[in-house]
Amino acid sequence: TTTTTTTATTTTSSAVIKTTPAGVKIATAKGNVVITIPSIAAGKSSLIPIDKTEDVAFTEVTIFVANAVKNIQVTIAKLDNRPASITQEVSGKVYNYIQIDKNNTSVDAAVNQTNIKFKVAKSWLTTNNVDGATVALYRYSDSQWNKLNTTKTGEDTDNLLYETISPGLSVFAISGELKAAVITPANVTTSGNQTVGILPGILANSSLIFIVIGVAAAGVIVYFVMKNKKGPVPNKRNWTDLK
Repeated sequence: TTTTTTTATTTTSSAVIKTTPAGVKIATAKGNVVITIPSIAAGKSSLIPIDKTEDVAFTEVTIFVANAVKNIQVTIAKLDNRPASITQEVSGKVYNYIQIDKNNTSVDAAVNQTNIKFKVAKSWLTTNNVDGATVALYRYSDSQWNKLNTTKTGEDTDNLLYETISPGLSVFAISGELKAAVITPANVTTSGNQTVGILPGILANSSLIFIVIGVAAAGVIVYFVMKNKKGPVPNKRNWTDLK
């Protein structure tokens, strides 16, 4: 057992249990966190750091309550897929589905706000072509996915860091939108070994065509002007009469 001034850590065969000075116990295993809170006074909150939990994107949860609650147990678990009971798709590309369960319904009635901090791996964003600026936390409630106001707070070597506020606890999804496609003109090589884009080449050729058409049109106009200046050519009969 290793003891510090802030946290005592006990390792068991299945989980690591942390006990905070306030008596909050955090049992972690891969993809799962079980939090036991003795009590939260009315109008107060309880901050639970879970940043060391393997395979769980949530790093910190702060529960605010309007009414006093006791003997609270909250389980945070990563889900492999969207729950079968939820048929609606989440917008964008989903990074994680996460479910938060409570041990009694009084918690739902007491909780008036939950602050959630989470992380998304940079490697996942790159592999899936997801724009990190569009990542958001969605909460499933009232038979639909509700996008929560999510703020990017920073980054570390491997992850982008986010924070959001949820009105309650339920099933969540971390999702982001794909990056917009960037269209780059293909390149062609000219006889002088100069590389130009196809689009500029087309525009240059179009300009040349317009010049040729303009010159031809000018030539036609000059021809008709000069012809009109000469006047009509007398016919043979009138020419004989004049003689």
